[in-house]
Amino acid sequence: MWPFSLHNAAYVALFAVSGTALVASMHRARSFDDAGMRRGLVGFFGVSAIWSFTAAIRLVSGSQQVSVAMYVVGLVAGFASVGGFLYFASAFAGRSYHLNPRIRIAAVTVFLGAAALKITNPIHGQYFSTTVVSEPFQYVWIQPGTLHWILTAFAYTLAGIGLYLIYETLAEWTHTTPRLAVVFAVLPMPVALDVLSLLYPQLLVRTYYEPVGVAMFGVALLWFLEDRFGSVTQLGRKHLMGQLDFPVALVDDDEITEANDGFARFVGEDERSAVIGRSIDSLSPGVARTLRGDQDVIAVSDDGVRRFYRVSLTSVTLGPQRVATAAVYADITAQQRQVNELVRQNHELDNIGEAVAHELRNACAIAVGHIELARDDGTPPSERVSRETALQTASAGLDRIDSVVDQLEMIMRDSQSVTTKSPVDLEWTAGQIATPTTPPFTVIDDGTLVGNPVRIDHLVENVFELARAEAATEVSFRMHDGVFTIRLDGVHFDRTPSEQLLGYGHSVPNANSGMYLPTIRLIAHAHHWDVDADVTGDEAQTLTVRIDTDPDGVPAIWRDSTTVGRSSANVTSDRSPQHS
Repeated sequence: MWPFSLHNAAYVALFAVSGTALVASMHRARSFDDAGMRRGLVGFFGVSAIWSFTAAIRLVSGSQQVSVAMYVVGLVAGFASVGGFLYFASAFAGRSYHLNPRIRIAAVTVFLGAAALKITNPIHGQYFSTTVVSEPFQYVWIQPGTLHWILTAFAYTLAGIGLYLIYETLAEWTHTTPRLAVVFAVLPMPVALDVLSLLYPQLLVRTYYEPVGVAMFGVALLWFLEDRFGSVTQLGRKHLMGQLDFPVALVDDDEITEANDGFARFVGEDERSAVIGRSIDSLSPGVARTLRGDQDVIAVSDDGVRRFYRVSLTSVTLGPQRVATAAVYADITAQQRQVNELVRQNHELDNIGEAVAHELRNACAIAVGHIELARDDGTPPSERVSRETALQTASAGLDRIDSVVDQLEMIMRDSQSVTTKSPVDLEWTAGQIATPTTPPFTVIDDGTLVGNPVRIDHLVENVFELARAEAATEVSFRMHDGVFTIRLDGVHFDRTPSEQLLGYGHSVPNANSGMYLPTIRLIAHAHHWDVDADVTGDEAQTLTVRIDTDPDGVPAIWRDSTTVGRSSANVTSDRSPQHS
C-alpha cells in the first residue's frame, strides 16, 4: 500500500463527490417526460458516474494492478458517455438520429471496437503505458499513446456535434442562450485541466478530469437552470415542429406564441420570427378565422398554384393545464379540386338542362303553332296565313330543334373540365375560323392565352356566330395581362345584368342568339376562369365580355398538384373554395 496523504484525499474526494453528483443527476433525469432525453441523460450521467468513481478508486487503491484496471474501466465508461450524450442531444433537438437503427448499430460497433483497443492494451501497448510517480503524491501515472489521442480526438468531435445540436436548438427557440451557453461550456473545461496536468505534473495529478466537468454540467443543467429549463421537453418538440413541412402554429390568448417556417410562408412572411408574438388579428381575415375555428378550409397561392388547406385545432396541455392551441394545416388541394369540379359540373348540368327545356320549348311552340295555323280554315281569308308560309315556318322551327340538339351535344363536350392546356395564338385562331360573312375583326394578343385549343376554337366560333346573328359592325379580341376581352360593336341588346346575359334560359338578346353567350361562359368555366359581361351605349351598343384567365393570381399554365413546389405562399382569397 502507498502512503495516503491529505493531498491524495482531496483528489479522491473530488472524484467521489463528482460521482455522487452524477448519480443524483441521473436520478433527477429519470423524471423527464420525454423518453429520448430521459434515456440519453440517464445513460450519460450513469456511465460518467462509473468513470468518476473509478478515478477515485484508482487514486485510493495503493496498487498498480488495481489502478490500471480501474483506468481501463474508466476509459470504456468515458467513451460510452459520449454515446449517451449524443442520444440526449438528438432527442433534445427533436431529431431522430438516436432512433435510426443503422446509426445505432454503427455506434455500438464503434464502441465495441474502441473498448477492445483499450482492454487489449497489455498486448499491443499502443494505447497507454504506466509509471509509478511520487509527486505530488504516489500514484500510477498513465502515459497516453497514439491510439489514445486518436480516439480522444474522435470522442471530442462527436461530443462537439452533440453540443452544436443543443446550442442550435437553444439559439433558435429560447431567449436564455448566453446563460445556457455558459452551462454547456463547462463540458470541455476539463480539457484545460488535462493539459495543465501534463505541463505541471508537480501541481496537478496527471489523470482525466472529464467526470468532474460532466458532474458540473449535470448539476447546472438540472438544478441551476431548472426554472428556465424545466420545460426542456417542449423545446425539443418546438424544434421538431420546425422540421415539419406543413404549416403549424401555436396560439395562446389570440397571439402566435410559436410557429414553423411553413406557417410563416403560409401567411406571407420569410421567417418564423416575423410571425411569433403577433396578434392573429394582424394576419389576413381568412387565416384569423381558421385560427379561431370559424373557418376550416382556406385557399392560398403557393408558388403560383392555388392550393387548399384544412386546419385542425388541438389543445396543447402541460399536466392538467391547457397552455396553447395548435393549428395544423393539411394540404387537401387534390380533394378540394375534385369537390370543386363536381360542384361546377352539377351547376353546368343544371344550366344545360334549363337550356334544353327553354330552347326546345321555344322551337316546338313555333312549329306547333304554325302547323295549327295551317290547319285552321275558320279564320277570315284576310287574316288567314297561307298554308305554305305556316308550314315553312313550322319546318324552320323543326330545323331549329335539330340545330339546338347539335349545339347541345357540343355544349356537353365543352362543359367537361379542361385538364390539358397549351399556348394559343389568338390571331391565327380567329383568322382560321373567320368566314366571308364574319364581321370585320381585330386581334391584340400579348401571347399569354393558355388554354385548350379545341375549346378556344369553339369559343371564337360562338363569338363570330353571335356577331353575325346580331349584325355587329366590328369584333375585337384583346389578350393582355391575363385578361381576355371580347367586344362586339353595333349590337342591339337590352340593358341586362351579366348573370342574365351569360345564363341559359334567358334568350338574351333573343331566342336565336340566346345560346352563344352562355356557351362562352361554359367554356370559360371549364378552364376554371372567371367571366362577366355588360352592355354599354344607347343606339349603337357595345357588348363586352371579360374573361379573367388568372382569377387568383395563378398563371394559366396547367400544373398538376402533385408536382407543385412548396415555396412562398400568400393568402389570396378568403372566398369559400366551394364557390371558386
